[in-house]
Amino acid sequence: MRRWSGWLAIAMLLALCAVALAAYGNDTPRTSLADRTRAVASQLRCLVCRGESVADSPSQFSLIVRRRIRDALSAGETPDRIKSDLVRSYGNRILLAPPVSGVGSVAWLGPPLLVAAGTALLCFLVFDWRTSARPRTVGRSEYIERIRAELAQGGDASDGHEDFSG
Repeated sequence: MRRWSGWLAIAMLLALCAVALAAYGNDTPRTSLADRTRAVASQLRCLVCRGESVADSPSQFSLIVRRRIRDALSAGETPDRIKSDLVRSYGNRILLAPPVSGVGSVAWLGPPLLVAAGTALLCFLVFDWRTSARPRTVGRSEYIERIRAELAQGGDASDGHEDFSG
């Protein structure tokens, strides 16, 4: 059992990470029209106000966009379709998070690569720790043969100490 304890710990860590991703990675479903409207509006930038989302801005522009979002959602449009229509009308600057493309898409690879590298390092360290904890048997047979040869000689002062007992 002790042989597999390191691998068991790694498996438990990976299972814990998978559960955390499943639990915290998904949005909760929005049921009311107001909640869905707010969710879409919070992803859009108010073009009149500086640094505010359409959901938080009190401007006339944001009020018109929120009404447009609510009407589209009640008509059965998807949030992605609504955002793409607004992007066609106002350009990419209406999005709070610009679309991922170019060098920005490479940045998204950083966290998964770091997790993979950390997992590989952890596996390597556990493997190294387990192999260094095992007793080394290299040269053991030679050592036993040398002891047997010394015992066969009868134990006569062959250890390098001289007997001065006189």
